[in-house]
Amino acid sequence: KMVLRKLAFPFQLFMGVIGIVLIPFLFYWLCDALGYDFTFTLYLILVVIMVIQSALVIWESMLVPRSDDPPREPKTPYPPATAIVCAYLPNEQGVIVETLKNLLKVDYPADFQLILAYNTPVSLPVEEELRAMAQKETRLTVLRVAGSLSKAQNVAAALKEARGEFVGIFDADHRPVPDVFTRAWRWLAEGWDVVQGRCVISNAENTIVTRTCAVDFETMYGINHPGRAVFHQFAIFGGSNGYWKTDVLKEIRFSPLMLTEDIDATMRALAKGYTFKMDAALISEELAPETFRGFWKQRIRWAQGWFQITLKRTWEAIRSPHLTTRQKWGVAQLLPWNNIYALLSLQIFPLFFWWIFAYGLEHVMHLIPIFVVTTIFTFSAGPFLAVRTYLFATPKIKRHKWWFVIYFFFSFIVFAEMKNLIVRIAQLKECMGETTWNITPRSRRES
Repeated sequence: KMVLRKLAFPFQLFMGVIGIVLIPFLFYWLCDALGYDFTFTLYLILVVIMVIQSALVIWESMLVPRSDDPPREPKTPYPPATAIVCAYLPNEQGVIVETLKNLLKVDYPADFQLILAYNTPVSLPVEEELRAMAQKETRLTVLRVAGSLSKAQNVAAALKEARGEFVGIFDADHRPVPDVFTRAWRWLAEGWDVVQGRCVISNAENTIVTRTCAVDFETMYGINHPGRAVFHQFAIFGGSNGYWKTDVLKEIRFSPLMLTEDIDATMRALAKGYTFKMDAALISEELAPETFRGFWKQRIRWAQGWFQITLKRTWEAIRSPHLTTRQKWGVAQLLPWNNIYALLSLQIFPLFFWWIFAYGLEHVMHLIPIFVVTTIFTFSAGPFLAVRTYLFATPKIKRHKWWFVIYFFFSFIVFAEMKNLIVRIAQLKECMGETTWNITPRSRRES
């Protein structure tokens, strides 16, 4: 078993990079031997798919609202609010105290409660400091959740102690700005059930990985999430800096069986008719992985979790009577289509290799103009997104202009395909039954 585990990743990497090209090539060879040649039709289909995908990326980025603010005053008075911080303490012991201190500075005009729900296999010295904080600060409750192995179980335990009418969920490395709960309630009082805020990288200057993550997060939370919320007519809960009406969260709950319990909860809540709002001005800072290894593990888990949700929740959402046709189309694009596109992103190459192998280079020369034009348009989506990201970036990240210049070129040369590779490997991991939760280290030393 140990040998098989060691060989699993090389096999997945080979299949994700070489196999995704080699297997279609061999398939075309087999079809040719049987007297079938549908490759030109397939080529045209792939070209259309690539153009549509790029057009969707560009269109979504154009839909980002310049400003989107809740009413100055809520329709109903500010009710009690609860912040829940979840932590796997061995990984978070270096940051958790500062996180709690920061959350206790929240500026909220009504009763505010802060709950730390954590799990740890061994007792740690920092627990004494946490208990001392709870004795001095009446707003703070510290819960060591016995038997917990997941964030979902920690949240479930915290909900039993929550007295707020709405709940903000935070990971242990988050530093929200002081007015987040006030602003969140102004949206919830308008009738929304969940409000998702914007996450900004706080350790962006540490390494090249954190700098890349910082710009990528600006793209995700400053462009992708707001644009898709307009396009699809629903937002998604991203796991942290999200604000739920307490009764809704108690009904939906988080599943400890899913790698991305946040997306799973989103899809189940949407299928039941609950509404999600994205607010890019609702800001909380978080730590990015400082090493490529940490980044890789984090993104693999995210991609595998999204694939799990695709397999388990797509049909449930499509069948829901609470979603409009446009929202169902958005679910289809967000879940199955993005997973399928990762498999299709390189399929032009085995087609060209097959044509050169079977018919010679001259056979493909007349296709070069179409290929060049569509490739330029397809590649243009990445740089266009980088420009839009810079325009909508938070001041802290925007002042580093060279990060965006590097991302401008890196995004369409390397980063976009690396994301597709991560999705393909995550799909293989899920199919091979690898569902181990990989913790994201908080520093290079921990990594």
